[in-house]
Amino acid sequence: AASALTRDGRRAMQAHPESMLTEQTGGDPGKITPKLVTDCAKAGDAAAKADNALEKAIAKLTDVFDLKNQKVQLYKSPNQVQNFVECYFSRKPTISPAEVGGRGSILCGLCNMSYVYDTGFGWDPVKMDFPEGCSCRKMGLSLKREFSRNGWEVVV
Repeated sequence: AASALTRDGRRAMQAHPESMLTEQTGGDPGKITPKLVTDCAKAGDAAAKADNALEKAIAKLTDVFDLKNQKVQLYKSPNQVQNFVECYFSRKPTISPAEVGGRGSILCGLCNMSYVYDTGFGWDPVKMDFPEGCSCRKMGLSLKREFSRNGWEVVV
């Protein structure tokens, strides 16, 4: 783990020459130690805190499942706002359809309701409603706008 931390610190220093790691070592990667990387991360150096675990996981999944050679290919979009604007002009579908965003926000609302009412409940994702006999119906819980707006309305 110590050598991995040192290696990640060296990569971070090369990628971010303005980092605290560069300042502390005078730009010499040979002076990076696990303790220095940890100290810089604790002091708030974003470069020292950065890791590439997500990139490693994606690369491994790509290799294991041979994603580059599959029949169905999805396109990448690192910036969804930019993708939306580009698709507005090109009339191509966005990388994330409106249904995905809608269902994602409903899940967030359900999680908030579970937290507020300190309870679990059933959910029918096909009907997008609480199933019959669910304790939520008995409690009068609702996903209607009035629940979350507390009397406020957006006037356009």
